[in-house]
Amino acid sequence: MPARLLILFAIAMLPLAAAAQPREFRDCRDCPLMVAIPPGAFTMGADAAEEEREGLSPDLRGRSSPPARITLSRGFAIGKFPVTRTEFLAFAQGTNRTPGLSCWGLAPQPDGSGRWQERQRLTWTAPGFGQTPQDPIVCVSWADAAAYAEWLSRRTGRRYRLPSEAEWEYAARAGTTGPRTWTGDAAAACTHANVRDHSVADFYRAPRDASFFPCSDGFVHTARVGAFPPNAFGLHDMLGNVWQWTQDCWNPTLQGQPRLGTARETGDCLTRTARGGSWSNDPRFLRVGYRSSGAATVRSSNTGFRLARSE
Repeated sequence: MPARLLILFAIAMLPLAAAAQPREFRDCRDCPLMVAIPPGAFTMGADAAEEEREGLSPDLRGRSSPPARITLSRGFAIGKFPVTRTEFLAFAQGTNRTPGLSCWGLAPQPDGSGRWQERQRLTWTAPGFGQTPQDPIVCVSWADAAAYAEWLSRRTGRRYRLPSEAEWEYAARAGTTGPRTWTGDAAAACTHANVRDHSVADFYRAPRDASFFPCSDGFVHTARVGAFPPNAFGLHDMLGNVWQWTQDCWNPTLQGQPRLGTARETGDCLTRTARGGSWSNDPRFLRVGYRSSGAATVRSSNTGFRLARSE
């Protein structure tokens, strides 16, 4: 191709390349950085073959089925990162929101196995391990997250909220269809996400068995947001680091899931759905399609959230 035509071709392609870049915005100085997500369709959930391959125990199978075809006809925005300590503490201090009296955490045990227990005096200001101001907030309940969204909506005049399960999964998949947004063997996880790995095993003096990813990502507990590469939508930490609350009430399967991507507000609304897995979760649970849940008032040191905003 002649040099002149090459130059013209490159110039013609510039708008397309620019359009491929995610649009980011922030509605106030200390608001979360948001990413505009385009409309589209995808298959939500996971089939039985994936659950068997991933070694999910029979009592946990079926939560992500039957797979549902979801169409999001309108775009929305979602946080580029989970909400950070700095962002959440501005809300807590501005509203005098109490941090609660306890939080579930993983504590070392005499036999080195570690176990989850509700621990007094653990709060979002002191979750039982060190954090930087840019680490994701943890020890926040679903009710805390919803209150933060309401506060931010009042401040900005925009409609902030927790994402629906379908929105979360669509944003997390970013066009992929596998159990995780990266490919490769299990050891590849540590280059893509903050996961339950040998760093965690060694800290808690646990054997490096199959419940740990066979690698080390350098973090035991939470990692600062953005420490790992983004997905194709430009979103960080959609898998790993912290579980993320969604708006949906808990339902044991995807039967009856709204096909337009809205939140499911029927079912057990005292319990809410969480997605994404965390620094403490083994490979079976760290999958885009896996669904977990928790009481709306419970706080845990492996659970935070990110916000969505209607366009």
